[in-house]
Amino acid sequence: MAAIHTNPVPPKVADATAQGYLDIAADVAGPVSVRAARSSKRLKIARSLYACNIITESELGEHELFHVACALLPGAGPAVAADTAAAVVPPDVPPWFTQAIQAQLAPIQAQLARIQDQLGNLEARQLNSEARLVNSVVSYPADPLQGITNAAGHVFPQFPNTLGGLYDMNEVEMTAFLNHYGLDVPFEETLKMDRIKKFIGMRIA
Repeated sequence: MAAIHTNPVPPKVADATAQGYLDIAADVAGPVSVRAARSSKRLKIARSLYACNIITESELGEHELFHVACALLPGAGPAVAADTAAAVVPPDVPPWFTQAIQAQLAPIQAQLARIQDQLGNLEARQLNSEARLVNSVVSYPADPLQGITNAAGHVFPQFPNTLGGLYDMNEVEMTAFLNHYGLDVPFEETLKMDRIKKFIGMRIA
C-alpha cells in the first residue's frame, strides 16, 4: 500500500480502463502544492470508480493513503489539507462520469450475458445426454425415465415417469409430445412412438 513519506508514489489498479481514468490526474514532478492538488483529483476519480464497482475497496484505500501522503508534504497548502480532513465524505459521482463508465461496461456485460447463455446451453445439452443414457437401458414397465428439455429448457409437462407410462400414452399425447420438442409428427401412431423413443434415447426394436 502507498506509504506516507517524502516521495509518495501513486498506486496502480488492476483494471486498465480505470487506470486510464486515474491517469487523467497523473502525478507530476513539480511544486508540492500541484502534486497534492492532483492527488486530490485522483482520489475523487478513484471514489467514483469504486462507486461504480470498477476498482476494489483495497485499491480505493491505497489512493486514500496516497492522497494523505501528498497532503502532508511540506508546502501542500491549507486547501488540500482541508480536503484531506474531509476525505471521509464521498463526493457525488458526476453524471458524465457514470455515463462514460456505463458505456465502457455495456459491451463487457453483453459479452458476459452471451457467455452465460452459452454455458446454459452446454449444461442443458449435457443433462439431456445423461438423461438419454439412462433411458437407453430401461427394460421393465417400472423403470424410470429421465426427462429431456427442449430448446427453451422445458421438459414436456406430461413427460412419462416410467417406461410403462410411455407405452400408456395415447395418440393425442404423443402428438403433443412431438410438437413440444419441435419434431416432425408422423401420421401413424406406431411411428409416433418410435420417434419419441428414439428422441429420448431408447433403442427401437
